[in-house]
Amino acid sequence: SYVKGRKVKTAAMVSVLKTHMDRKGRFMAFVTFEDRFTTFEGIVFASTYEKYADYLKQGANVFVSG
Repeated sequence: SYVKGRKVKTAAMVSVLKTHMDRKGRFMAFVTFEDRFTTFEGIVFASTYEKYADYLKQGANVFVSG
């Protein structure tokens, strides 16, 4: 069940990945994830995207926390 303010972690597959350049000229991403139960969206800000861009590919399985 959902509790506001609680951190959530799950394994999910990247189903859609859209990159975007932020105001500082760095890439960030809007990602649609799928797990066994649902589809959810997330934003990967530039500092995180720079670290993990190699793992964020369509069809990739990743761990997501937020």
